[in-house]
Amino acid sequence: MTTLTQLAHAIALYEYGNFRRAAESQHISQPAFSRSIQKLEILLEVKLFNRQRGGSITPTIYGESLLIRAKTIFGETDELKREIQLLKSVDTGNLSIAIGPHAAETSANKALAELAKLHPNVQYKTIVTSWREVTDLVLSGEVDIGIAEISMAKEIDEVEVELIAQHDMVYFCRKGHPLSQCNKFLKSELNNYPLVSLRLPPRAKDLILGQHSIEAKSGDVIPSIEIDNISSARAIVSGCDAISIASPLQLEPWLASGEIQILPCGDTQLKLGYGFIFLRDRMLSPSTELYMQKVRTLETDLMQKNKLLLDRFT
Repeated sequence: MTTLTQLAHAIALYEYGNFRRAAESQHISQPAFSRSIQKLEILLEVKLFNRQRGGSITPTIYGESLLIRAKTIFGETDELKREIQLLKSVDTGNLSIAIGPHAAETSANKALAELAKLHPNVQYKTIVTSWREVTDLVLSGEVDIGIAEISMAKEIDEVEVELIAQHDMVYFCRKGHPLSQCNKFLKSELNNYPLVSLRLPPRAKDLILGQHSIEAKSGDVIPSIEIDNISSARAIVSGCDAISIASPLQLEPWLASGEIQILPCGDTQLKLGYGFIFLRDRMLSPSTELYMQKVRTLETDLMQKNKLLLDRFT
Protein backbone atom coordinates (compact mmCIF):
# COMPACT_ATOMS: atom_id res chain seq x y z
CA MET A 1 0.00 0.00 0.00
CA THR A 2 1.26 3.46 -0.90
CA THR A 3 2.10 5.55 2.17
CA LEU A 4 1.93 9.31 2.70
CA THR A 5 5.71 9.23 3.27
CA GLN A 6 6.31 7.74 -0.17
CA LEU A 7 4.06 10.35 -1.77
CA ALA A 8 5.91 13.08 0.11
CA HIS A 9 9.19 11.71 -1.24
CA ALA A 10 7.84 11.74 -4.81
CA ILE A 11 6.75 15.37 -4.45
CA ALA A 12 10.15 16.32 -3.00
CA LEU A 13 11.99 14.63 -5.87
CA TYR A 14 9.89 16.53 -8.39
CA GLU A 15 10.38 19.86 -6.61
CA TYR A 16 14.15 19.53 -6.15
CA GLY A 17 14.90 17.56 -9.34
CA ASN A 18 17.79 15.86 -7.59
CA PHE A 19 18.00 12.81 -5.29
CA ARG A 20 20.54 14.31 -2.90
CA ARG A 21 18.72 17.61 -2.33
CA ALA A 22 15.33 15.88 -2.13
CA ALA A 23 16.66 13.44 0.49
CA GLU A 24 18.10 16.30 2.53
CA SER A 25 14.75 18.09 2.47
CA GLN A 26 13.10 14.96 3.92
CA HIS A 27 15.86 14.53 6.54
CA ILE A 28 16.85 11.00 5.44
CA SER A 29 19.89 9.53 3.71
CA GLN A 30 20.08 9.45 -0.06
CA PRO A 31 20.15 5.61 -0.22
CA ALA A 32 17.04 5.38 1.97
CA PHE A 33 15.31 8.03 -0.14
CA SER A 34 16.19 6.17 -3.36
CA ARG A 35 14.81 2.91 -1.91
CA SER A 36 11.55 4.68 -1.04
CA ILE A 37 11.09 5.89 -4.63
CA GLN A 38 12.07 2.45 -5.97
CA LYS A 39 9.53 0.69 -3.72
CA LEU A 40 6.83 3.09 -4.91
CA GLU A 41 7.66 2.33 -8.55
CA ILE A 42 7.61 -1.41 -7.86
CA LEU A 43 4.27 -1.12 -6.07
CA LEU A 44 2.69 0.81 -8.95
CA GLU A 45 4.50 -1.25 -11.59
CA VAL A 46 5.50 1.85 -13.58
CA LYS A 47 8.50 4.13 -13.93
CA LEU A 48 7.72 7.44 -12.23
CA PHE A 49 10.85 9.49 -12.99
CA ASN A 50 13.32 9.77 -15.85
CA ARG A 51 17.00 10.19 -14.99
CA GLN A 52 18.43 12.78 -17.41
CA ARG A 53 22.03 13.44 -18.37
CA GLY A 54 23.67 15.65 -15.80
CA GLY A 55 21.67 14.09 -13.00
CA SER A 56 18.43 16.00 -13.39
CA ILE A 57 15.14 14.22 -12.68
CA THR A 58 11.85 14.69 -14.55
CA PRO A 59 8.53 12.88 -14.05
CA THR A 60 7.19 10.43 -16.62
CA ILE A 61 3.53 10.63 -17.64
CA TYR A 62 2.85 8.20 -14.78
CA GLY A 63 4.83 10.39 -12.43
CA GLU A 64 2.89 13.48 -13.47
CA SER A 65 -0.40 11.69 -12.76
CA LEU A 66 0.86 10.54 -9.37
CA LEU A 67 2.01 14.05 -8.42
CA ILE A 68 -1.38 15.56 -9.19
CA ARG A 69 -3.11 12.96 -7.01
CA ALA A 70 -0.49 13.24 -4.25
CA LYS A 71 -0.93 17.01 -3.92
CA THR A 72 -4.70 16.55 -3.71
CA ILE A 73 -4.27 13.88 -1.03
CA PHE A 74 -2.00 16.11 1.05
CA GLY A 75 -4.45 18.98 0.69
CA GLU A 76 -7.26 16.78 1.98
CA THR A 77 -5.03 15.50 4.80
CA ASP A 78 -4.33 19.06 5.94
CA GLU A 79 -8.05 19.85 5.81
CA LEU A 80 -8.82 16.74 7.88
CA LYS A 81 -6.30 17.84 10.54
CA ARG A 82 -7.92 21.30 10.55
CA GLU A 83 -11.42 19.89 11.02
CA ILE A 84 -10.30 17.66 13.91
CA GLN A 85 -8.72 20.68 15.62
CA LEU A 86 -11.92 22.68 15.08
CA LEU A 87 -14.03 19.99 16.74
CA LYS A 88 -11.93 19.86 19.89
CA SER A 89 -13.21 23.05 21.52
CA VAL A 90 -14.66 26.46 20.81
CA ASP A 91 -12.19 27.92 23.31
CA THR A 92 -9.10 27.09 21.27
CA GLY A 93 -7.93 27.50 17.70
CA ASN A 94 -8.23 30.39 15.29
CA LEU A 95 -10.95 32.47 13.68
CA SER A 96 -10.08 34.59 10.65
CA ILE A 97 -12.61 36.92 9.01
CA ALA A 98 -12.49 39.18 5.96
CA ILE A 99 -14.91 42.09 6.29
CA GLY A 100 -16.20 44.71 3.88
CA PRO A 101 -16.03 48.34 5.13
CA HIS A 102 -19.80 48.72 5.57
CA ALA A 103 -20.20 45.51 7.58
CA ALA A 104 -17.18 46.45 9.71
CA GLU A 105 -18.96 49.63 10.81
CA THR A 106 -22.25 47.95 11.65
CA SER A 107 -22.26 44.43 13.09
CA ALA A 108 -19.05 42.58 12.19
CA ASN A 109 -16.63 44.12 14.68
CA LYS A 110 -19.26 44.37 17.43
CA ALA A 111 -19.96 40.65 17.09
CA LEU A 112 -16.25 39.89 17.28
CA ALA A 113 -15.96 41.92 20.49
CA GLU A 114 -18.81 39.94 22.06
CA LEU A 115 -17.25 36.63 21.04
CA ALA A 116 -13.77 37.60 22.25
CA LYS A 117 -15.23 38.56 25.63
CA LEU A 118 -16.73 35.07 26.02
CA HIS A 119 -13.85 33.14 24.43
CA PRO A 120 -10.61 35.08 24.94
CA ASN A 121 -8.32 32.11 24.20
CA VAL A 122 -9.27 31.91 20.54
CA GLN A 123 -6.76 33.57 18.19
CA TYR A 124 -8.68 36.15 16.12
CA LYS A 125 -7.72 37.84 12.87
CA THR A 126 -9.73 40.34 10.83
CA ILE A 127 -9.02 41.90 7.46
CA VAL A 128 -11.12 44.88 6.40
CA THR A 129 -10.98 45.22 2.64
CA SER A 130 -13.04 45.64 -0.54
CA TRP A 131 -15.96 43.33 -1.25
CA ARG A 132 -14.14 41.77 -4.21
CA GLU A 133 -11.05 41.06 -2.11
CA VAL A 134 -13.21 39.51 0.63
CA THR A 135 -14.46 36.88 -1.82
CA ASP A 136 -10.92 36.21 -3.07
CA LEU A 137 -9.66 35.68 0.50
CA VAL A 138 -12.44 33.17 1.16
CA LEU A 139 -11.72 31.31 -2.09
CA SER A 140 -8.00 31.07 -1.26
CA GLY A 141 -8.74 29.63 2.18
CA GLU A 142 -6.87 32.48 3.86
CA VAL A 143 -9.92 33.30 5.97
CA ASP A 144 -12.67 31.14 7.43
CA ILE A 145 -15.51 33.42 6.45
CA GLY A 146 -16.22 36.73 4.74
CA ILE A 147 -18.86 39.38 5.39
CA ALA A 148 -19.44 41.68 2.44
CA GLU A 149 -21.49 42.40 -0.67
CA ILE A 150 -22.70 39.04 -2.01
CA SER A 151 -24.23 39.83 -5.42
CA MET A 152 -21.11 38.68 -7.28
CA ALA A 153 -20.05 35.94 -4.84
CA LYS A 154 -23.33 34.05 -5.22
CA GLU A 155 -22.44 33.36 -8.85
CA ILE A 156 -19.34 31.38 -7.79
CA ASP A 157 -19.90 27.63 -7.44
CA GLU A 158 -17.21 27.10 -4.80
CA VAL A 159 -18.82 29.36 -2.19
CA GLU A 160 -22.07 29.62 -0.30
CA VAL A 161 -23.62 32.94 0.66
CA GLU A 162 -26.21 34.02 3.19
CA LEU A 163 -27.81 37.47 3.11
CA ILE A 164 -27.83 38.90 6.63
CA ALA A 165 -28.68 42.59 6.24
CA GLN A 166 -30.41 45.09 4.00
CA HIS A 167 -30.33 48.68 5.22
CA ASP A 168 -31.86 51.68 3.49
CA MET A 169 -29.22 54.13 2.32
CA VAL A 170 -29.33 57.90 1.93
CA TYR A 171 -27.34 60.57 0.15
CA PHE A 172 -25.65 62.97 2.53
CA CYS A 173 -23.71 66.23 2.33
CA ARG A 174 -22.10 68.84 4.55
CA LYS A 175 -24.07 71.41 6.45
CA GLY A 176 -24.57 74.40 4.17
CA HIS A 177 -24.28 72.42 0.93
CA PRO A 178 -26.18 74.18 -1.93
CA LEU A 179 -28.69 71.32 -2.19
CA SER A 180 -29.27 71.14 1.56
CA GLN A 181 -31.00 74.53 1.35
CA CYS A 182 -33.61 73.17 -1.07
CA ASN A 183 -36.80 71.58 0.16
CA LYS A 184 -37.25 69.89 -3.18
CA PHE A 185 -35.01 69.27 -6.18
CA LEU A 186 -34.66 66.83 -9.03
CA LYS A 187 -32.64 63.73 -8.25
CA SER A 188 -30.67 64.35 -11.45
CA GLU A 189 -29.23 67.49 -9.83
CA LEU A 190 -27.08 65.20 -7.68
CA ASN A 191 -25.11 64.42 -10.85
CA ASN A 192 -23.64 67.94 -10.68
CA TYR A 193 -21.58 66.97 -7.63
CA PRO A 194 -18.67 64.54 -7.09
CA LEU A 195 -19.65 61.22 -5.52
CA VAL A 196 -17.45 60.02 -2.67
CA SER A 197 -17.83 56.30 -2.17
CA LEU A 198 -16.36 52.84 -2.16
CA ARG A 199 -16.34 51.06 -5.49
CA LEU A 200 -19.87 49.72 -5.95
CA PRO A 201 -21.07 46.44 -7.51
CA PRO A 202 -22.69 46.36 -10.95
CA ARG A 203 -26.14 45.97 -9.39
CA ALA A 204 -25.98 49.64 -8.36
CA LYS A 205 -25.27 51.11 -11.81
CA ASP A 206 -28.89 52.05 -12.58
CA LEU A 207 -29.55 53.46 -9.12
CA ILE A 208 -26.48 55.51 -8.27
CA LEU A 209 -26.37 59.31 -8.63
CA GLY A 210 -23.52 61.78 -8.35
CA GLN A 211 -20.53 61.94 -10.66
CA HIS A 212 -19.25 58.45 -11.43
CA SER A 213 -18.28 56.09 -14.24
CA ILE A 214 -18.77 52.42 -15.10
CA GLU A 215 -15.67 50.25 -15.43
CA ALA A 216 -15.90 48.50 -18.80
CA LYS A 217 -14.30 45.20 -17.78
CA SER A 218 -16.02 44.54 -14.46
CA GLY A 219 -19.17 46.66 -14.68
CA ASP A 220 -18.30 48.15 -11.26
CA VAL A 221 -19.49 51.66 -10.43
CA ILE A 222 -16.43 53.88 -9.93
CA PRO A 223 -17.19 57.10 -8.00
CA SER A 224 -15.35 60.27 -8.96
CA ILE A 225 -13.72 60.15 -5.51
CA GLU A 226 -13.04 56.51 -4.68
CA ILE A 227 -12.18 55.68 -1.07
CA ASP A 228 -11.71 52.45 0.86
CA ASN A 229 -13.44 53.26 4.15
CA ILE A 230 -16.55 55.09 5.30
CA SER A 231 -14.76 57.48 7.68
CA SER A 232 -12.86 58.94 4.71
CA ALA A 233 -16.15 59.61 2.94
CA ARG A 234 -17.53 61.48 5.94
CA ALA A 235 -14.37 63.56 6.28
CA ILE A 236 -14.24 64.50 2.59
CA VAL A 237 -17.93 65.38 2.42
CA SER A 238 -17.61 67.57 5.51
CA GLY A 239 -15.00 69.71 3.75
CA CYS A 240 -16.39 70.24 0.25
CA ASP A 241 -19.50 70.05 -1.93
CA ALA A 242 -19.09 66.35 -2.72
CA ILE A 243 -21.92 63.98 -1.77
CA SER A 244 -21.83 60.43 -0.51
CA ILE A 245 -24.08 57.51 0.44
CA ALA A 246 -24.42 55.53 3.64
CA SER A 247 -27.03 54.12 5.98
CA PRO A 248 -28.32 56.41 8.74
CA LEU A 249 -26.74 53.91 11.15
CA GLN A 250 -23.31 54.92 9.89
CA LEU A 251 -24.08 58.63 10.16
CA GLU A 252 -25.94 58.93 13.47
CA PRO A 253 -23.42 60.99 15.53
CA TRP A 254 -22.71 63.41 12.66
CA LEU A 255 -26.41 63.80 11.84
CA ALA A 256 -27.18 64.47 15.50
CA SER A 257 -24.46 67.14 15.71
CA GLY A 258 -25.60 68.76 12.46
CA GLU A 259 -22.16 68.39 10.85
CA ILE A 260 -23.70 66.52 7.93
CA GLN A 261 -27.23 66.37 6.56
CA ILE A 262 -29.33 63.89 4.62
CA LEU A 263 -30.27 65.22 1.21
CA PRO A 264 -34.07 65.32 0.82
CA CYS A 265 -34.29 63.43 -2.45
CA GLY A 266 -36.90 60.87 -1.43
CA ASP A 267 -36.63 57.11 -1.73
CA THR A 268 -33.33 56.30 -3.44
CA GLN A 269 -34.09 52.55 -3.68
CA LEU A 270 -30.50 52.01 -2.61
CA LYS A 271 -29.98 49.18 -0.15
CA LEU A 272 -26.84 48.43 1.82
CA GLY A 273 -26.81 44.66 1.57
CA TYR A 274 -24.16 42.23 2.71
CA GLY A 275 -23.91 38.68 3.92
CA PHE A 276 -21.73 35.74 4.85
CA ILE A 277 -19.42 34.20 2.25
CA PHE A 278 -17.78 30.83 2.95
CA LEU A 279 -16.45 27.82 1.09
CA ARG A 280 -19.14 25.32 0.20
CA ASP A 281 -17.16 22.19 1.13
CA ARG A 282 -15.27 23.51 4.13
CA MET A 283 -16.42 22.77 7.66
CA LEU A 284 -17.09 25.83 9.79
CA SER A 285 -15.60 25.79 13.28
CA PRO A 286 -17.76 26.14 16.41
CA SER A 287 -16.30 29.61 16.98
CA THR A 288 -17.23 30.62 13.42
CA GLU A 289 -20.77 29.35 13.91
CA LEU A 290 -21.06 31.30 17.17
CA TYR A 291 -19.72 34.42 15.50
CA MET A 292 -22.23 34.13 12.67
CA GLN A 293 -25.10 33.81 15.13
CA LYS A 294 -23.98 36.92 16.99
CA VAL A 295 -23.88 38.87 13.72
CA ARG A 296 -27.40 37.69 12.86
CA THR A 297 -28.71 38.75 16.27
CA LEU A 298 -27.08 42.17 16.05
CA GLU A 299 -28.39 42.76 12.53
CA THR A 300 -31.98 42.11 13.59
CA ASP A 301 -31.75 45.06 15.99
CA LEU A 302 -29.67 47.22 13.66
CA MET A 303 -32.13 46.97 10.77
CA GLN A 304 -34.89 48.21 13.05
CA LYS A 305 -32.69 51.01 14.39
CA ASN A 306 -31.77 52.10 10.85
CA LYS A 307 -35.45 52.48 9.98
CA LEU A 308 -36.07 54.61 13.09
CA LEU A 309 -33.09 56.84 12.29
CA LEU A 310 -34.29 57.22 8.72
CA ASP A 311 -37.66 58.50 9.97
CA ARG A 312 -36.01 60.76 12.53
CA PHE A 313 -33.59 62.52 10.23
CA THR A 314 -35.75 62.78 7.11
